[in-house]
This record gives sequence, C-alpha cells and structure tokens, in this order.
Amino acid sequence: MGVDAPVRVVMQSSTGIDRRAVLVFLFLKTGTRTMKTITTFSAAIATAIATLAAPAFAAQSEDFAQGRIIVEPKAGLTVAEFAKILKANGAGNARKLGQSNIHLIDVAHGSEKAVAAKLKNNPHFKFAELDKRVLVSAAYNDPYLGSQWHISKIGAPTAWDSAQGANVTVAILDTGVDSSHPDLAPHMVAGWDIYSNGADTSDLCGHGTAVAGSAAAAGNNGVGVSGVSGQSKIMPLRIAYKG
Repeated sequence: MGVDAPVRVVMQSSTGIDRRAVLVFLFLKTGTRTMKTITTFSAAIATAIATLAAPAFAAQSEDFAQGRIIVEPKAGLTVAEFAKILKANGAGNARKLGQSNIHLIDVAHGSEKAVAAKLKNNPHFKFAELDKRVLVSAAYNDPYLGSQWHISKIGAPTAWDSAQGANVTVAILDTGVDSSHPDLAPHMVAGWDIYSNGADTSDLCGHGTAVAGSAAAAGNNGVGVSGVSGQSKIMPLRIAYKG
C-alpha cells in the first residue's frame, strides 16, 4: 500500500482572526478505497468548518464595548430623574447621541450586563442594552436596488439583518397585482376582486403591481428590485375599477 504526500487544508475564520485547521490525510492507492477515502476527507472538512464556526459565533455574541451601555429613556423623564435612576443602578455619566434620545452610559468594567439588565426592567426606559458590535450580513444582489432611494432612507438593510418578512402576508388593496411578474410570482397567494366580487385580481393599470413591489418584491434573487419585506407573501385585493 502506497501513500501520497499529506494534504493540508487551511481555513480563515469569518471574524478575521487567524484560526487554522490542518487536516492531514493519506490517500490510499487502491481502486475503490480511494473513493471511500475522498468521501471521508470531505466529511472531515465539513466537520472542521463547523468546529471553527461555532466558537467564532459564540465569541461574537460577547463582543461588546467595555465600560458603557446604551439606553433610551421614555419621554417625560426629567434630566434630574434620569440621573437619579442611573446612580441608583450603578451607572455613571450619560452622553446623548446626536438629536436622538439615545444615550451612552458609563458603567464600571465588568458590570455592563448587570446594569443593562436592571435598567431594561425599569418602566422609565424604552430599552437598555450592551453596546454590541453587529456585523452587517444582508447584501442583496438585485440589479436595481441602488436606484431604490427609499430602501436606504428608511434603513431597510439594517432591519434585514434581523428579519426579512418571512411568515408574513401583505395584503395589497389596490388595482390588482400582476401575478406573473418575476419579482412577485414566487410570493403570490390567492386574493379577491372585491369591487367586482370575483377571483380575477390581475392589475388594471399597473399601480397595484408597483405597490406590491415596493412592499414585498422578492429580495436577493438577482432580478429587478427588492421589496422592504422581501420574504413576505403577497395577497392581491382589487378594490379599484378601471377608470
């Protein structure tokens, strides 16, 4: 039985930290056993990738700024009351972020989670959380996305990192919807022509189709535009007649 030179596989973790996994495998020079060996090698690569990914993700979840948290007090809370609550919960100075009502709060190193948890349950706060580093992962490939000025205006790409409208049905009450449109067809569900009391929901003038596209055109499919809620279902309800 002969062997080839060892095979070295080097992988870089997604966090940018150099983490190398070296798999050494000996290829057996015997007919069917070679294929079996290659299959085993592929499985070993998959296992190594999973092993690398798990700790990287765990480490990312703990990636937050030391010595501060982010909070937003509810409207009506005075500056004096705000400061008093912060002091009572072990927090320090507050710095307002721009024109918003969100504040960076100084806390003792190591107390970030505890202080955030206390303030989160305080009825005078909208939220209190760690100042985490968040990796933006949603990058759509729809060719006309760059022309959709409203998408960036409302901060849709940021929201897409958390949710993209899956398991939601959006009813389009308009002139109907072109169910054959490639950006809409994958998400269409049965609707109704309320005006004429029938099942024909085809678009009378194009307006309803445009509205449906703005709301829920399929995102990241390499076609046309992206809807704000690009994984939602579309239910056409025709309520207008052709004038």
